[in-house]
Amino acid sequence: MNAENFTARVLPATEWTWELRDSLPGATQETPRLSLNFPGPIEVLGVHPSVALAGAPAGGALIVPTTEDILVRLDANQKERITNTTGRGTLGVTLGSSLVTLAALASDVRWLRWLVTNAQPDLGVQFRWKPDVSGGAVFEDSIVSLAFFLRFLPEGGA
Repeated sequence: MNAENFTARVLPATEWTWELRDSLPGATQETPRLSLNFPGPIEVLGVHPSVALAGAPAGGALIVPTTEDILVRLDANQKERITNTTGRGTLGVTLGSSLVTLAALASDVRWLRWLVTNAQPDLGVQFRWKPDVSGGAVFEDSIVSLAFFLRFLPEGGA
């Protein structure tokens, strides 16, 4: 391999980690929209998704979920949609939504530079099971989290 084809992965330092967390019961399709409200403009440089069991495993046929089993929707100020997807669902229905697989946002998979420059940003997050759970629980009750690595910008943006 030619060493000239590689570069070091370098990112600006982030001073803050803010996290949104909610329970996602195995038989509940999605959470409500959760908000993180910031006192000033921000630059999000990475995220870390995680999922944990809400209690002891119930056992039986319920699946212990991973970040691959959960979808997430991200928005800024309930206007700017950060996530988007197209494709086919399990029932052959064409999907066009703002939900993406939670694992896809991990900073070890992809880095980002997301500027939200209004005076008091509101980041919105909603979690949803990837498969339909309307017929009953498929997964163990879980706690889903998304941590944002960020820094505050000077008033007025970057």
